[in-house]
Amino acid sequence: MLKFCCTMMATIMALNLPYPGSANYAQAKVYPWGPETIANIARLCIPAVANINTVEQRRNPMLELEPFFHGFFGTEGSQLPAFFETKGIGSAFAVAADGLLITNWHVVKKAKIITVAFQSGKQYPGRVVGYDALADLALLRVHANDLPILPIDRNDDLQVGEWVVAIGNPLGLTTTVTAGIVSGIRRGLAINESIPFIQTDTPINPGNSGGPLLDLQGQVVGVNTAIIRNVSGISFAIPAQTLRSVLIKLQTSSAPGKT
Repeated sequence: MLKFCCTMMATIMALNLPYPGSANYAQAKVYPWGPETIANIARLCIPAVANINTVEQRRNPMLELEPFFHGFFGTEGSQLPAFFETKGIGSAFAVAADGLLITNWHVVKKAKIITVAFQSGKQYPGRVVGYDALADLALLRVHANDLPILPIDRNDDLQVGEWVVAIGNPLGLTTTVTAGIVSGIRRGLAINESIPFIQTDTPINPGNSGGPLLDLQGQVVGVNTAIIRNVSGISFAIPAQTLRSVLIKLQTSSAPGKT
């Protein structure tokens, strides 16, 4: 049965996390497998996926130049701004109805401002309440109490050749759905040899980072994280087993009274 639009209780039950409070939950309608399976997954899962927009503040490199060179750029050193802002994009998905989302740490680690936007049109300022730099995962909190969430797969039985679906914000094209197959499992990468990455041929682009990789049950089997530039058909995701262990730690540390 596809289980979506549930609440924090469902997440805690699935992850064996401490239960902080009671809440009602709903179950999605059951759909048969067939030509519209991916369409149904997309329709049910998209409400739980968010676009992340960040603003990063960087020190002006011009300030590192000798004052003599400032004149070549038409300004005096005293007129140079100390910092300038750059914008970034990424994706995230809700894991608790009371405002907790997962994304990649590299998406938000330098952000001064984080905006979390859902397909419903709702936007929230977000803040980082926990992260694991080694796993490249971060937990965000927004002021909401009715977020639809995605269940995280507990079986760890993903197979090569299995169909998977990615939802995210590639290149700023919000709420984009792509599909492919699992090309390999337990891949070791030089960028992080401690994670057994999932390799897929699902089209992934900058902005997909932090978004969910889903199986045909609509469960999160990975977090889309990395691509090989100038190569098509090869992308990588952090597997659900890594996500579960990190989420338990981060959600415990971000419990009420600790954030």
